[in-house]
Amino acid sequence: MDLTKIARATHATLRAYQRGADLVERHADICSGELVFRGTRVPVTQVVEQFRAGVPVAEIAEDYPQLSAQALHYAELRARMGKTPGRTAKPLKIQRPAVAVLPVP
Repeated sequence: MDLTKIARATHATLRAYQRGADLVERHADICSGELVFRGTRVPVTQVVEQFRAGVPVAEIAEDYPQLSAQALHYAELRARMGKTPGRTAKPLKIQRPAVAVLPVP
C-alpha cells in the first residue's frame, strides 16, 4: 500500500498550520488576551466559528479584508481540527465576605 500522497498532503497541511501560527498573537491589552490575527483586532475564534458554521471563504474574506489568504487558510485548518476537549472557561468570580457596617455613634 502506497501512502506517499497521504503523507505529502499531511506534511503540507502541517507546514501550513505551523506557518499560520506566526500570523496570530495574544496580548493582555488586546481583546482581553484572546488570540487575534497579528496586527488586527480580529479574534481567531470568530473566524474559525464562521468556517465551522459553513460560511464560504469568499464571504469571510469580504467581511475581513485585512486578513491575508494565508490567515484565512490557517483559520480554516483550525476549524477542521475541532474544538478542544474539556469544559469551557468560565469567567473568574471573586467572592468576598460581606462586611458589616457599624453605625457611627
